[in-house]
Amino acid sequence: MPLVVKSPGLSTNPDAPTFAAIANTKGVTRTALFAMLQTSHKKMPNLVIKGDDAQNIIAYILSLKGGD
Repeated sequence: MPLVVKSPGLSTNPDAPTFAAIANTKGVTRTALFAMLQTSHKKMPNLVIKGDDAQNIIAYILSLKGGD
């Protein structure tokens, strides 16, 4: 399991959900987050996140479940 360091932060887009809001959305799982990271979004840059980087991001987001 990757090391998770919790740190608050906000997007430069005020309409973007926080990672905590994403983590606490019903149905969000490791698999769902992996699919979300691999899918293009109209209002986001097209980033390629692979391997350990993707797993670390997913672990961080899931660590926020139940948090604000």
